[in-house]
Amino acid sequence: MKVVTAAAGIGDLSSPELLAGLVRALPEERGAGAGTRPASVGARALLAAVFDMLGYRLSGLVIARGACGKPYISGPCPLHFSLSHSGDIVMCAVCDVPVGCDTEYTGRRRPRVAGRFFSEGERAYLSGAEGAGEDGDAFFRLWTLKESFQKLTGLGFALPMSEFTVDLTGDQPAVSCPWPSGDCRFFEESEGGYRFAAAVSGREFLPMMRYSFERGAFLS
Repeated sequence: MKVVTAAAGIGDLSSPELLAGLVRALPEERGAGAGTRPASVGARALLAAVFDMLGYRLSGLVIARGACGKPYISGPCPLHFSLSHSGDIVMCAVCDVPVGCDTEYTGRRRPRVAGRFFSEGERAYLSGAEGAGEDGDAFFRLWTLKESFQKLTGLGFALPMSEFTVDLTGDQPAVSCPWPSGDCRFFEESEGGYRFAAAVSGREFLPMMRYSFERGAFLS
């Protein structure tokens, strides 16, 4: 199965009626991240839309969280997923094997974190890349790829970013780490002031889809 990625704006969820309607239709979510905030509801609603498209119903299923916070379906389900949100955008990735995804709004300033979170090779890449600096596109490209890999492992930030390197000097991003990382492959895209990334082992990616909560449909 190829990885399905999708993104949606949550501006429509400022409507209390639309937000309440989505909450009623969504599966229960346990633990951190559950609630009725537009970002949380939007991420789960987007996931439900992708599952429906693939012929699976989230109705009656429960979204639980592992020891390191990664969400999963509690019960019999062949699909794995990852969720992310930043600014006014939510993103999800779905596959039949573990997957990770991340989106970041590139218009916000980041604290100076490269020295703490990035490897020596990554800092060298940033210093020489077009759009360098911790407010530039190169920084957010690297950050989203690294965070998507963290989510793929299921460890999240329990896996320190400084302990692995995403090499961007070749034609495709590649992971270098002290343990076997499998055939890790990445998806990345930049649009409308946002960076999107996803990571998976041994699978290909379909083009990312866009979804409208107001229309209740994927956009062509």
